[in-house]
Amino acid sequence: MSWELKSAVKELSNQEIFLDNFSYHKRHRVAFLYPNTYNVGMSNLGMHIIYNIVNSMDDVCCERFFLPDGKALDKYIKTNSSLYSIETQRKMLDFDIIAVGLSFEGDYFNLLQMLELGRVQLEAAKRKDMEPFVIVGGPCATFNPMPLSLVADAFIIGEGEQSFAKLVEVLTTTKNLGRAERLEQIAAIDGVYVPTLHNPVRRQFVSNLQDFPNHSVIITPQTEFGRMLIVELSRGCGRGCRFCMAGYAFRYPRHRALADIQHSIDKYSGSADKIGLMGPAVSDYPEILELSEYILEKNLDFSVASLRADTLTPKLVDHLAQSGQRTLTIAPEAGSQRLRDIINKGISEENIYASVELLAKTKIPNLKLYIMLGLPFEEDADIEQLIEMVQRIRSKMNEVKASGKLILSINTFVPKPFTPFQWLPMADKKTIEARLKMLRQAFKSVRGVEINAESYKESVIQALLAKGDRRIAECLLIAHERGGVKQLLNVLKEQELNIDDYIYTTADANTVLPWECIEMGFSKEYLWQEYLRAKDGKRSPNCMQKCRRCGVCKDGNEL
Repeated sequence: MSWELKSAVKELSNQEIFLDNFSYHKRHRVAFLYPNTYNVGMSNLGMHIIYNIVNSMDDVCCERFFLPDGKALDKYIKTNSSLYSIETQRKMLDFDIIAVGLSFEGDYFNLLQMLELGRVQLEAAKRKDMEPFVIVGGPCATFNPMPLSLVADAFIIGEGEQSFAKLVEVLTTTKNLGRAERLEQIAAIDGVYVPTLHNPVRRQFVSNLQDFPNHSVIITPQTEFGRMLIVELSRGCGRGCRFCMAGYAFRYPRHRALADIQHSIDKYSGSADKIGLMGPAVSDYPEILELSEYILEKNLDFSVASLRADTLTPKLVDHLAQSGQRTLTIAPEAGSQRLRDIINKGISEENIYASVELLAKTKIPNLKLYIMLGLPFEEDADIEQLIEMVQRIRSKMNEVKASGKLILSINTFVPKPFTPFQWLPMADKKTIEARLKMLRQAFKSVRGVEINAESYKESVIQALLAKGDRRIAECLLIAHERGGVKQLLNVLKEQELNIDDYIYTTADANTVLPWECIEMGFSKEYLWQEYLRAKDGKRSPNCMQKCRRCGVCKDGNEL
């Protein structure tokens, strides 16, 4: 059976096209573990960038591990088989460092499953001197490392291009030392948090994106997007949406040079069918029209990760239509202007109507709206206004002969660390179900409106892991031993922890929060003032040059 599983991994490898040449016969080895399936993980640009950086280091190679999907995972578990790397089918224990890219709370249990299948000791404290170091990075590590503080030897806080390379250098040159001494050395690196040392740490960000790769390095048909070259346009967002962790934890906004992006497309697009443009809001990229024209002139299609309704232009939507885009996705998040002002979402209903007009003119059939329920200070009247807004949008679509579907993608609001809403509770199940029922009843007989809603229980787990402390880390390990995520809430009760304390309680400005060991660059007072502005329904301006409001920009010239 292990031969069959290894052959399946090798088949994935055989379908890959490498855009750069790498050697996997070097002295030191780093495993990059993405805690989801190959199909999902290979679409993650952050993994490609770190993989590229590490494989470009002297005497260090990097190989990838993914969570087996479906029946394959069952076979690994039933046969007690070890996971294999994609590149050389090595086992996880053959590596010096295990780097983990963690973007979603839903992947925490996948990480534990993969480490167990790789024969890696789950608890950091039980790993011996010569066992691999488990280093966790990505958005989840940045905003709250505590729920995985018993698993990770260290965390990369913020953007990892510089700090992870330094960490690899330290760990690969100190193999003669004991584990505790090596942990002390990496704790001295800017942006590295070691849970056993409780060291204060400052979030890292790349001031000059041009210093690092901007593109994926492997193209494969076995991804969500097919044979796509992914290219990063921008990083960080200055819009200041008060619910958005990424907007706060990765500010300030930075754009890559158009010439560098064009160079990557020229050099690497020969093996791709499409270009994927990545950024927090692709339509905010200052030279998006020049870039999209450039791509089309090369007879390539492109797709975008995100769009803002207030920066869409007829020309950009036309370019998307020429690339075969079938659905335009925008995120009003709320149906009333009052609520959009509270969350600082700078999109008006008029912006959405303008998007509908562009749909009709370019023959893109479908419009998707991202909506959140349970937002701070939300009332039933806001849901009634959401229903009315959707009805008007559907009528507008019919009027201009945009005859495709209007899709509502609905999620429960989850308060995240390092946002102005970090002190607030999540809405209870009764409230969310009642408001979702209002929406379903309003549109059950309306043609062309489709509602897709995330389960409330998934949102509860997400909130618990997002805001959890070290006690949740213990619960995570126990729940994994008993079968996984479905056991987490039961374990919480057994440990006499009250879920209300984590996700249904309002904290005050003086509450010490679990993630406060991290210095994000802005003050807690700034977040509290933003919360008070939200409470008063006041909007705040976008990031701007020479602005010192939040404290991230120290000399005012960063933008």
